[in-house]
Amino acid sequence: MAEELGDDRPAKGVVDRTLLERARELCDHASPLVRVAAAIITARAGESAGHRVLEQVARGEIETTDGEDMAAAIELAGELGMESARPALERRAFGGALALRRDRFAWHARIALAKMGHERAIREIVGELRSWSRDRRTLAVAAAGRARITSARALIASMRGDADRADTDAVDEALAALDAGAPADADA
Repeated sequence: MAEELGDDRPAKGVVDRTLLERARELCDHASPLVRVAAAIITARAGESAGHRVLEQVARGEIETTDGEDMAAAIELAGELGMESARPALERRAFGGALALRRDRFAWHARIALAKMGHERAIREIVGELRSWSRDRRTLAVAAAGRARITSARALIASMRGDADRADTDAVDEALAALDAGAPADADA
């Protein structure tokens, strides 16, 4: 509901104080759905009250019916650099020992890892920018933008205006994100 009332990505610390106080309380709520939503609100406000919940989502210890919130929580774990969640994010992104099972949040986990500077995640996202599939390229464009993979900027820019290569809105959004954010691959 907080997202419906205002910006879904408020500047750190810019959340209504009453809403933030209530979200802090709800990080321990009995309902996983409520805990995850509250953790997202507090994390986006720059607070750590829900970090434990975000890590539990990344590890698969908390599941909810709200896929959007699950995806947001997983990406936030990476954005916040939660090293303790790294092994779980790797399992989600790349599969288990035999990689037989594909996690439904693998794409989000790969973005989270790329935000943390994870070389394999960055390499795979950048590699998919050259995929034969337009849909895979479009997803890679979106992932590169969300993860702020600056090394992909030139390749993404080369797709601008060419709907056959990737969705043009996705390309424009990724380029705007790359121009606005700190790189995930400064040393890559």
